[in-house]
This record gives sequence, C-alpha cells and structure tokens, in this order.
Amino acid sequence: MTPETERAATCRGERPADVSCADSREDTQNPHIKQRRARHLHSLGARAVLEALQEIEDGATVDDVLVRYARLTPELVRGVGGDRWPAAIWLVEAA
Repeated sequence: MTPETERAATCRGERPADVSCADSREDTQNPHIKQRRARHLHSLGARAVLEALQEIEDGATVDDVLVRYARLTPELVRGVGGDRWPAAIWLVEAA
C-alpha cells in the first residue's frame, strides 16, 4: 500500500493511524465515511462517546472530533484505562 492510499484509508475512517486527517475536509461531506467514523467512536466505548460529546459541547465540530477519535484503537483506549469511568468521589461535610 502506498503512503497516499494508506493515508486515504485512514482518513476515510477505515483504520486508525498516527497521521492527521484534519486537512481532508472533502471526506467529511461523505455520509458513509461519517457513519463509519461514528461506528468506530462507538466501538471505543461509552466513556469515549461522552468525552467526544463534551468536546462538541465545548465548541469542536463533529467532523473534527470524529477524525481525531478515528486515530484511536479500542486496544489503546483500554490500555490507558479510557474504557473505565473514574472512581466516584463523595464529599462529606464535617458535622
């Protein structure tokens, strides 16, 4: 696979890699690519989906978030603990 076809496959959301696809705006207009990237985000788990939604709520575009998360693998997310919710902390005031 040539570097160009490898980058194109990555930017279409077919496989994660360490390359930036942020400059591939033409891909964001294709609904099939957007759906594939959304399925990939879902495969990363509930915490990744929530983190992505929070980024969008904070002003990032859906396309930029989907492109960034397409670079992650489920194995990487699990390996760094990104598939688990942080431990709950309960604050109790002194009486």
